[in-house]
Amino acid sequence: MNPGDSRVTPLPRGIEVLLKKASVDPEFRKVLLDSRAAAAKGIGLELGTVEAALLDAVPAGQLEAVIERTEVSPMSRAAFLGSVAATMLAALGPSRTADACVLGITVDRHVVYEETGYNGVVTHGVLRDRELRARQTTIAHINKFLAEAHAQASRAWAENPPQKGVSFPMPAPQPIQLKILKAFHKAQEAQDALAEVRRQRAAEVREREAARLAKMSKEERKQASEQAALLRAAEKLFHEKLQAILSTAPGPDEGGPLGIHK
Repeated sequence: MNPGDSRVTPLPRGIEVLLKKASVDPEFRKVLLDSRAAAAKGIGLELGTVEAALLDAVPAGQLEAVIERTEVSPMSRAAFLGSVAATMLAALGPSRTADACVLGITVDRHVVYEETGYNGVVTHGVLRDRELRARQTTIAHINKFLAEAHAQASRAWAENPPQKGVSFPMPAPQPIQLKILKAFHKAQEAQDALAEVRRQRAAEVREREAARLAKMSKEERKQASEQAALLRAAEKLFHEKLQAILSTAPGPDEGGPLGIHK
């Protein structure tokens, strides 16, 4: 945190457990410095996605220095010398005053994320921590209305004379999902990682599409093209209905009319 900044970001309980155990257990410390995930698994501790990304962002040398400064009260020392995470979590008690900044990490990191849209389309990007939290809130809000928007679009499609007799081609939307891939201190490191993720993803998509087309006859390709055109029209209608719902429903807004990736 910046000097003079009075905001305190609590250290996640899972990370606090790992630090305290490592401070009293030399063997566990070696495991933690070598593999954060293995250390957590070894004591039955399930780290959240954000916790794991935060911990992985700390260099081993820096983490070792933090462990050296971590204190464990004599009353709870026995719990952290054990091997059961639940006991250690209980030993922390209900109050947490530990600050995430003891890890030397600014609260606002550059996070590479993967978002899977309602239609299965995967996109990648970089957001700061605070932007990521806002995005997660927005996604949770949007997901509440996907089924309703799909039902409205389906009815509107059936009532449109040019599409009479043509079934609504858009499948039921899936909940939008956001996944953290990596977190970095520096913006350029995050952008470099994002470029690599996108490169790999593009190559996979091209390979799958080429394999799909290779199996199709000329007539099948024509039919697929026509179906794709219908699907685009259906999704356009779906977006209109969803936008109308979101514009009247109270809740978070990400700055765009929909806040979703088409």
